[in-house]
Amino acid sequence: MVDAAGALVKKINDISASIQKERAKADKTISQDVTRVNDALEQVAKLNSQIVVLAAQGKDTASLVDARQAAIDEISGILPLREVPRENGQVSLFTPGGMALLDGTKPVRIGFSAAPGISAGMSVENGDLSALTFDGTPLTAAQQAMLGKGSLSANFAIRDQIAPAFQQQIDAFAREIYARFSDPALDSSLTENDPGLFTDAQHALDPDNEPGFASRIALNSLVVPDQGGQLWRLRAGINADGPGDAGESELLSRLAKAITDTQSPASSNLSDTQRSLQTLSAELSSKAATSRLTSEATALQDRSRQSGLKEALLADGVDSDKEMESLLALERAYSANAKVFQTANDMLDAILRLT
Repeated sequence: MVDAAGALVKKINDISASIQKERAKADKTISQDVTRVNDALEQVAKLNSQIVVLAAQGKDTASLVDARQAAIDEISGILPLREVPRENGQVSLFTPGGMALLDGTKPVRIGFSAAPGISAGMSVENGDLSALTFDGTPLTAAQQAMLGKGSLSANFAIRDQIAPAFQQQIDAFAREIYARFSDPALDSSLTENDPGLFTDAQHALDPDNEPGFASRIALNSLVVPDQGGQLWRLRAGINADGPGDAGESELLSRLAKAITDTQSPASSNLSDTQRSLQTLSAELSSKAATSRLTSEATALQDRSRQSGLKEALLADGVDSDKEMESLLALERAYSANAKVFQTANDMLDAILRLT
């Protein structure tokens, strides 16, 4: 039983670690993308000024226009743009929601601070993680939602929505395991606040500290011989004073029954439906499988739309700048969405390996 319980704990810990790893990866990528956008905006502003000067002198600006377009393309894969022509060959750049990135000669400066590390429970709302700023002013959630479907928004979705939702579910599952095996009605050697077979890093779990519990759940060292514990505690009681009768098996039977008994969940993040621990585990895996199929189907639909539009745009030799711009925008949006789907699938795979 100890080996099986230890293996379960490791799986739960590993799932939590993989979720937070994806959040940290997204956070780092956001920081890198912000740097790239700022550099490219500066380049566009500089080229705008140079184009105005050359145009006023009656000189050819084609090479500068091409260089500017390359910089704009660099931005648009990260942050979708609306490009607005201005007088004297200049362009202004806006987000899809209408926020100015460059309107004149001075570009907005986008700010972001990558976190040195990310753990469950960390969020923008709690002040632990950075949101974007424009010229030092933090964007509201509504403003940030207006940034379009580039890689920047995709990584924010991974860090702040998709991964935390998975973490919440695995934390709730871990709490259910803890609660079932720390019940004094199961093991009379326990008092109401004692941890049982499972612990919160060798302590009792504070119900208000559920976020991130999947990363902290641990087997009680009192039953782990390698940590100085004794296996007889599984038979006599976690906090028993002595080994008692070697033939006593009542507690072992109750421990096994805790897995199959139907109960209401301890966590408010799970539905009130009574079910066994086995059923809850299967339900979690089923939800993960369904979510994966849904994301794969959506990705396939996006890929089909991308392919269909590409064929339509390129049919009969059509290659106008406007149509190619539409195609590039579609491909960038697809790439950003594909990143979200792949990251979600990676985390879902981890959950599916739980059972």
